[in-house]
Amino acid sequence: MLTIADADGVVLARDARHAEFVGRPFPPAAMPLLQADRPGVLRLRSMDGTDRVVGYTPPLPANDNLAAVVGFHEPELMDGIERTLLRGALLLGAVSLLAFA
Repeated sequence: MLTIADADGVVLARDARHAEFVGRPFPPAAMPLLQADRPGVLRLRSMDGTDRVVGYTPPLPANDNLAAVVGFHEPELMDGIERTLLRGALLLGAVSLLAFA
């Protein structure tokens, strides 16, 4: 999910469900990113009601006072990491069993 907003937190563009969100304000949980002085990452409930991990650039003169926010649905983001972690643990266990045998 990509969202572009002005310095007041009003959505100017969005990649998904564009017509539904353009012109609406950011949710209260996202407002701190508008006062930030540098890019960062937040975990919050997005405008569409899903929990997301978002990376953002706040509205600064260097980017024409526009905020850019990219969000990832947290369960989908963590799914690949958890699957890789489990695969690594199983491989380590198998190699350990072979080494001890």
